[in-house]
Order: sequence, then structure tokens, then C-alpha cells
Amino acid sequence: MNVALPTLGEALVGLKEDAGAFDVLVSESHLLTPLVDAAAHFAESKAAVAHAWMSDEGPGVFLPGSSEPDEHAGFGVADPTAMLFTTSLLLAEGLRRRSASRTLERAVGEAIGASTPRETREFTDAVLQLLPQARTDVDHFDEVWR
Repeated sequence: MNVALPTLGEALVGLKEDAGAFDVLVSESHLLTPLVDAAAHFAESKAAVAHAWMSDEGPGVFLPGSSEPDEHAGFGVADPTAMLFTTSLLLAEGLRRRSASRTLERAVGEAIGASTPRETREFTDAVLQLLPQARTDVDHFDEVWR
């Protein structure tokens, strides 16, 4: 959805009404944390939110909406969805590889729709298996003819 929302309040109302309708929200850096928290709340999952600090010049910083507590580290139980969406954001906005980003988003969406367990290895393996079918001929055309 490409809609300009001039105020934080309107953005929050839009998120509450249909959080899934938003692909990208752009804001001043001081509003980032409240928007990420609100988007995660309304999407009912911090695992579905990725965010970035973008610069007019130079590199940006890309982060998942949340991270798992340290006690989960190394056990393979962390939900990788936010990191995969962050990778998609990096591909699209940081590296300008939009077709690769769309392919990754489709594969993640299909894995979510298939109710794949959200443990790290199982979910990541499912996404990797779905990547070839998530790619379309249009994606190939975009990659070859740039």
C-alpha cells in the first residue's frame, strides 16, 4: 500500500485497522521505536517486523523487530521470521535487489501459511525449499535486464 500518512496518529490508526496492508513505513528516527512496537502489537507478532535506519548517503542499518532472549541462544528455538524479513528489507532497500526481496518474502509467507514450525532450523529449511517456486519469470526478467 502506498499511502502518505502525515501524522504518527494516522499511521497508528492505519496499523490498527490493517497492519498487514503496510509494506513500508517511513518516519523520523525518534518515532521508529513506537512505530515498530505498534506494528508488532497490531500484527500480533514481533517476528513479523523488520526495521532499518536509512541514510541519504552511505550504508543503512537493518534490524529485526525483536530478538529472542539470550537464554534461547544456541538451542535452535528462535523464530527466524523477523531476521528473514529484515534480510528482505536489506535486499530491497539497501542493495536494490527488489526481485530477490520479493522472492524471499513470498517464500517466508508460504512457509508461514503452511504452518511450518517456527523453530530456527525447521522454518529456515522450509523457506530455503520454497525459494525456487517463490521466484517467478518476472523476477528472472528483472534480474537479467537491469
